[in-house]
Amino acid sequence: MILHKDIQVGKTYSQEEIEESFNTKFGYRLAGINIRNPEDDPKYIILTSKESGPYNDELSGDTEEFFYIGEGLPDKGDQEKTNANKTLINSIDNYLPIFLFVSQNPGEWEYQGLVDVLNYQYVNNGERNIFRFKMRKLGISKP
Repeated sequence: MILHKDIQVGKTYSQEEIEESFNTKFGYRLAGINIRNPEDDPKYIILTSKESGPYNDELSGDTEEFFYIGEGLPDKGDQEKTNANKTLINSIDNYLPIFLFVSQNPGEWEYQGLVDVLNYQYVNNGERNIFRFKMRKLGISKP
C-alpha cells in the first residue's frame, strides 16, 4: 500500500503531512522528482513544482496536459540523464504512479492528483539543454 493515509486532490498539505501520508522522509526539503522504492510496495514518484521555482514548469491553466522540466539546476549547465530524469522517461512505457504536488506559497503543497508522462523532448531553451516532459493529469487521487 503506497499511501499510509488518504490524500485528496485540491487539498493543501505541509511537507510533514505528505511524509506522514506516504510513510517516508524527505530530509530538509522536497526535491522536484522524489523516487520512492519501499521494500514492501511498488516503486512510485512524488513530483513537486514551485510557483517560484527555477524550472519554469508550465502547470497553469485548466488543461489536463502540462509541461514539467526535468532535474538539473540552471546554474549547473545542460541537464543530464540523472536517475530521476531516466525514471520519468521509463515511466512512459512502464506505468509508475506519479503523485503531483504544487506549491504557490512556501510550506504549502496542493495535491493535484496522479499524473502520467506522455512523452519528452531534450531541447534547448535558449540557455541550455533541458528535459521537457509532457504530462497529463489523470483526475484521480490514488492508483
